[in-house]
Amino acid sequence: MGERQLLWTFRCTVDTWYVATVSTFMVQAILSNPEHVERFITVDLLVDTGATYTLLPADVVAALELATPYEQPAVLASGEQITYRVGEVRFRLSDEARVTVFWLGPR
Repeated sequence: MGERQLLWTFRCTVDTWYVATVSTFMVQAILSNPEHVERFITVDLLVDTGATYTLLPADVVAALELATPYEQPAVLASGEQITYRVGEVRFRLSDEARVTVFWLGPR
C-alpha cells in the first residue's frame, strides 16, 4: 500500500463580498483508515487553497477500506446534480495527524 497517488480537491463556490487569492501546491501525506491505522498509503496531494472538500479517488478509498456511510448532494459547474458518498480518513502531514471528511470520487 505504499503506492503514491495523485488526489484532487474541488472548490465549493459561494457568493461572498471579498476576493481571496487562490493557489495550488503539492504536499506529501500519509492517509490511513481511522479505525485501522495499519492500513495506510503515501500520496502526493494537490492542495487547492480555495477548496472546501477533499475528493479521494475510489481506488484509494478501496485500498484503505474506508467506509462511506453518508451521502451529500452537490451541483457540478455544468449544472448536473449528483450525490457523493462521504466518509472519514486520517491524514498525516509531517508530525501531525487529523481525521477529516472526504468525498468519494471516481477512479
